Amino acid sequence: MLKKANRLTISRHFKRAYEKGKNVPGHYVRMRAFRNPSSTQAPAKVAVVISKKVFPHAVDRNLWRRRAKAVSRDFVDKLSGWEVVINFNGAIKGADFAALKEDLEKCFANLQSS
Repeated sequence: MLKKANRLTISRHFKRAYEKGKNVPGHYVRMRAFRNPSSTQAPAKVAVVISKKVFPHAVDRNLWRRRAKAVSRDFVDKLSGWEVVINFNGAIKGADFAALKEDLEKCFANLQSS
């Protein structure tokens, strides 16, 4: 689980990330990330969104959400000031945790380099 300071929970922050944020596509996920210029020293905030179209059962959605948050925990300290929303796509159904971890690491590395 992410620390409370690292959770993106406010709806206007979600909206800002979707509308003004940078799109970082991966094979299994798509990140929308907004760097808040007024709070570059604030901790990074991350949210994971999985549609019912991707996984109809809540058990599966929660499993993949926990896995994504576990990988994200390693990167939140390096991304201060970012608000990140991670969306899953349908390709994740045939994947395992190692593939998700590799994909998220590539996306976070792409985000850090910008």
